[in-house]
Amino acid sequence: KVKLILRKDGKVLTEVLEVGLAKEWRVGVAAQPVDSGERTLFHKTTSRDLYSRELQARPDCDDVLFFNERGELTESTMANVVLELDGKLLTPPRSAGLLAGTFRNQLIEDCEVEERVIKKEDIHRATQIYLVNSVRKWIRIVPAGL
Repeated sequence: KVKLILRKDGKVLTEVLEVGLAKEWRVGVAAQPVDSGERTLFHKTTSRDLYSRELQARPDCDDVLFFNERGELTESTMANVVLELDGKLLTPPRSAGLLAGTFRNQLIEDCEVEERVIKKEDIHRATQIYLVNSVRKWIRIVPAGL
């Protein structure tokens, strides 16, 4: 994985990280909701304190799911979320307060996944829950206290 960072002073930094492909992760729920109007949620930034804090609070988990102030599912710390509900693969809309990842957008464009508001209680009805991103693709999750 190559990460490019553009600093305020115009300097560009690069990081190269080896990423192992995960088939299944233990995932919990964040303790604090996100504000769906917070602008930084919609962009890839280094402003990740909330994500880091919530993940550190769950050492039993590989990742954490977030919800907004309306109880709507948003994303995880590093991926978009897809739930299988009623035979359909669904992902929250950008308006919930999330970064619309490129792989997520491709899945929607290819009609593999539909956008729909997903409430917190819907995760208990899901047949399956996945995290999706362009680096790791589909990651099946195992609930850890969801």
